[in-house]
Amino acid sequence: MLNGSVPRAQRLANARVQMPEENDERSPPGIFQPSLLLLPISPLRSFQSIVELEISGPGALWSEDVCSKFQDLPDFTPAQMEALIGLLRWRQLGASANGNTLRVSQYLLMFQNQIEDRKELRHLAQKLKSLGRTDVVQAMHEQKDLLRWLGPVTPEGQLIKEMRISQWLQFTTALSVTNPTGNDWRLLATKLDIPRTFVDLWMQQGQNPADKVLKTFMVRVSEATMGRLFDLMTEMEREDLAAML
Repeated sequence: MLNGSVPRAQRLANARVQMPEENDERSPPGIFQPSLLLLPISPLRSFQSIVELEISGPGALWSEDVCSKFQDLPDFTPAQMEALIGLLRWRQLGASANGNTLRVSQYLLMFQNQIEDRKELRHLAQKLKSLGRTDVVQAMHEQKDLLRWLGPVTPEGQLIKEMRISQWLQFTTALSVTNPTGNDWRLLATKLDIPRTFVDLWMQQGQNPADKVLKTFMVRVSEATMGRLFDLMTEMEREDLAAML
């Protein structure tokens, strides 16, 4: 070797490597420090909490309060799931339908993610009622801004004359109260093409004129249904009355 020099590679190999002491603030930049990898990690969300977040997040159909009501409902049975799969464009349930139950909130999230028109909500509500899950429809009714899209809690085709007496009295009494905007029994009579002379007579008689309007409706239209009455109430912007049906 020239001039007795030691090859650079050997000098580096023989040199003592200076490792930075722990917490040494003088450590030169670029030195690997394991402590820099100890980043805080937030707790992982459970799958159920993710569902709750998505179903009530921005752009969602359901508020947090309504979602909490969904959590209290019994799961859909395998048979109910099988019937509800048909309402999904994307068959997301997949293997979940193989003998397992499904939480109500999970299914509603799937339905929400594929809905194209809010009119589809009424079809869902009808299916739920046919499966005996009126409890789900009642919880959905708590979302007041969606009420007009859901239809009545009672079956759509149920005749008005089959209404429970207590329900009849509650509904007709509320409808008989004079509304400053005119959205009361008089507007319903107009929509049903009931002659003005009848309306004037009932105004003079007082005592629950809405009762007479509905009875006239039943006489003139033999198939006067709860679904049709619900639609009339939403057309009149009386969602408070539609919610009674």
